[in-house]
Amino acid sequence: LDETKEKIAKLEKELEAERLSHRDADGEIIKLRAEINGIKLDESDVQALLAPIVDVSKTGETRESGPLAVRANESLENEDVSKDVTAVEETSPVDQVTTVVEVANVKEGFSFEEVAKLGEDIKSVKETKINGEIKLNEGKKRIVKDVVAASRDVAETEKKQEMLDEPRKKEVLKMKEVEAREEIKAEEKTAAKIVTETPVKEVRAQSTVRKNANESIPIATPVPSNVPEVKRKKIAPADTAIKKFMKEASAPSVKAALGKLGVDMTNHPSLAAASAAVKNTPKILEKRISFVRSPSEYFPLVRRGFVHADEKEDEEPVVVGWKVEVTNRKEREEALRDEVRRFEIKLKRFNKILEDGVDLTLWQLNRTAEMTSEVTQNFVLQNSGVVLKLHKRGKLMVQAALTFNARSGYISKALGRGNKAALDPLPLHEILEVKAGCFGFESTDLPTSSGKGRGKISLENKQSSLFLTLKAAPTPMALSRSYFLRFKSRSSRNDIMDGLRGLLADLQIKEGVGISTIQTPGQANTPEQVGRMMPGANVKAAQAENQQIPSEDGNMDVLIPLADVHKEINKQRQAYDRLLLLMLQGNTDLKEKEDDLMGMRGKLDLSNKDLKEKDRVQANDSKLIMQLSKKLETLLMDNEDLRDQNDRLNTRLVAVECEKMNLMSGGR
Repeated sequence: LDETKEKIAKLEKELEAERLSHRDADGEIIKLRAEINGIKLDESDVQALLAPIVDVSKTGETRESGPLAVRANESLENEDVSKDVTAVEETSPVDQVTTVVEVANVKEGFSFEEVAKLGEDIKSVKETKINGEIKLNEGKKRIVKDVVAASRDVAETEKKQEMLDEPRKKEVLKMKEVEAREEIKAEEKTAAKIVTETPVKEVRAQSTVRKNANESIPIATPVPSNVPEVKRKKIAPADTAIKKFMKEASAPSVKAALGKLGVDMTNHPSLAAASAAVKNTPKILEKRISFVRSPSEYFPLVRRGFVHADEKEDEEPVVVGWKVEVTNRKEREEALRDEVRRFEIKLKRFNKILEDGVDLTLWQLNRTAEMTSEVTQNFVLQNSGVVLKLHKRGKLMVQAALTFNARSGYISKALGRGNKAALDPLPLHEILEVKAGCFGFESTDLPTSSGKGRGKISLENKQSSLFLTLKAAPTPMALSRSYFLRFKSRSSRNDIMDGLRGLLADLQIKEGVGISTIQTPGQANTPEQVGRMMPGANVKAAQAENQQIPSEDGNMDVLIPLADVHKEINKQRQAYDRLLLLMLQGNTDLKEKEDDLMGMRGKLDLSNKDLKEKDRVQANDSKLIMQLSKKLETLLMDNEDLRDQNDRLNTRLVAVECEKMNLMSGGR
């Protein structure tokens, strides 16, 4: 008996030393895991996370009982149950389920596999709530639970064998110790293969429960001698794990065990927390993703050309060209819809673009009448680069004007000379017409300010699709004024043309002559409605005078059904859409006509070239003819001289012959 006691004491010392060494190793593992997750832990935090050290003197354990023995008394179960329930009430809703399941496993003898599955599901729920906390080895947890179950079995065995002999009791305890050690060795092998992580909250809750239980029952928590290598295991999706937990938590065996402890799982807060976790899982994942940053986000951003990129504007549809080959009516309607969207977006952006300024080339022509009733043309400005801007002088559109500032270089802008006006401002209410092309004058005949680059300028002036004509109201000094604007492309010309026409339309609708009959159908053709206000006058006062004061005959109390209002609004909307589609199709016709005009101009240029070539050839021919005619005349004159000379020679020859004949006859 003494030898057995000495062996038991020796084994207890060795087990205690091994437990302390494994405790230190577990502390190092916790520190390393914390450093990997970016968390620094003090020594006190590490000791709080580890299992508590069992003090034999406080728990009342005797040397004869061994490390797995417990005191057997009558009030053991009642005290343990009350302490366990108190610990469950102090923990969180999710920790309550873990603690209650552990108590059910110990008190009622449930299978360890069911509780382990439920524990794993609870861990997955906590992992979605607690991010970055220190996690421990699940193998260690399962070993500790087996040791707890073994200690409870030992306590039950001692209660049944209380009347047996002390040697018999020691032999049973020794056998239990051997079985526990064998189970620990078996669990070491399984723990080396399966390693999971446990949140810090769960470890603290378990340590609290074990501490409360250790006040009356000593529990040995041996740790495997060979600490397996820690490996990361891929965690299953949170919503799947939570659903599995909710399914297993509603099992009849678990409900029966928790019912004996006074816990109702039908309306338990943990199930509500689990269902809420399933709903909040996408939000948690989005929150985690929002914290993920790319290295490129720390680089400085450089904007290149997009001045208004920060403004939230409607996305412009992709431009596929205005010449679209369609095969059915649906494609045609979709093309018109995209064109309408692009047109509306351009109109929204036009005011901002015009306020910033548009570069163009300007000619300003004034026509005046002399005393001889002859109209003379005078170009006030010719072939000058200017910046067209919209300048608002007040809240009313009638006060706005178009300014023409001379285009200057960087040095002039630095010296403050960049805003030099090339012409007087043109108020909006003085613009009579906005026409495409060089209206009223031939674009190729426009003068240039200097002789430099005359050939290039003449080629640009041939493209009439780049010109826009503004016809302004006459002044005392000029019968008519025309502004010829040349742009860099036809698309920019069309945008400015549509924008200016839109400004003039807004000016008429808001501050000019009304054309709509939706408000006062009976007064649409009255002189008050037709009359045009003078430019620059007080628009608000004029509008107040034109407004019709309703008579107090009780008609103000008449209610109009909302359906009729919607019907009238739909009519106006349909009319607006109809006009917009007609106008856009008219723009297409304009583009086609301009293309035809450009083609005809090209053909005309070819014809002019052919005519010039023919004229040159004809001139050469005529020159050659003149040369030949002169030579022929000379030859004819020479021929006449030769004939005269021949005649004289013939006459002389006849005279000589006659003299000879006379001489011969006289000699005979």
